[in-house]
Amino acid sequence: MVTVAVSAGLLVLAACAPEDVAEVPKPVNLSQEASGYFCNMTILDHPGPKAQAFVKGNNTPFWFTSARDAIAFSILPESANAVAVVYMTDMGTVESWENTATGSWIKAEAAFYVIESSKRGGMGATEAVPFGTVEGAEGFQAEFGGKVVKYTEVPQSYVLDANQVSILEEK
Repeated sequence: MVTVAVSAGLLVLAACAPEDVAEVPKPVNLSQEASGYFCNMTILDHPGPKAQAFVKGNNTPFWFTSARDAIAFSILPESANAVAVVYMTDMGTVESWENTATGSWIKAEAAFYVIESSKRGGMGATEAVPFGTVEGAEGFQAEFGGKVVKYTEVPQSYVLDANQVSILEEK
């Protein structure tokens, strides 16, 4: 019975025409009420890039105190298939590392990231620092070290702990 219900549900989803698919939500402006998905802390109380992720069928974002945490969320087995879009702070548009509230949002897969730099993210951990241009990323890299990569090139081991990586490798 369960198999029939699941199969029927998949057939309904497969029958949806592209025009029936919901539009990808637009990024939301940061406010003092935004709290981190993993830490439940106020986003604006932390330095460095922020991120917001929308899951399919929901127009309320999950907030992240760091870009690195949002990348982790987007690849974890329990959330990866549900993610509709992830937006990152374009660090080339912010006032400073400490004040990113007015920065522009860019889609995660369109960003250039500086990993392994000397800068630490919102929770004091290593960060994947997103930029809307390769020139912005290279300028940051020249000042703080690290290397420039695209979204798909950020190593899983850089954003996940060893236990999470082994779970992904088993799938």
